[in-house]
Amino acid sequence: MNFKNFAKIVLQEKKSVLGVLKDLAVDLTEELEHKSDVFKENEADVFNLQYESVEIHEDEIKASDHIQVMEGSKCHHGICTGPNKVVHKVENQILESTFEDFKGHGKITNVLSDKIYSDKEIVNRATRKLLDQHNIRVFRDSVHFAAWCREGD
Repeated sequence: MNFKNFAKIVLQEKKSVLGVLKDLAVDLTEELEHKSDVFKENEADVFNLQYESVEIHEDEIKASDHIQVMEGSKCHHGICTGPNKVVHKVENQILESTFEDFKGHGKITNVLSDKIYSDKEIVNRATRKLLDQHNIRVFRDSVHFAAWCREGD
């Protein structure tokens, strides 16, 4: 075998190895993107574990209460702003709903979260975001919004 043939074989092998490495890099990138998406989906669930919740009858819920309802395996959170009213984050908007609409087919529980504001200020914080939909993307999800209303930034 002469040097020219040897060089061609080495070059072909190099291209083959580079192709395999490129495919591997693409596969790893896709897997990391998938794992990142799964982490983002589960991040809220991990955050939910910080809070204990107790069953509560809807008649006992008062303004400023941090409430939640189970949606399948995920929790959805909101702030009670008055009789039969809850303000909560849904996708990219802040909504006010009745308890019936908020709970869907689930059961409302009272979340035992900390608060640094008065009941009145918690309600004001929730309703201000309801009226001013700017910058609501800062809230990752409904639990982050409810925590912000009660605990601040």
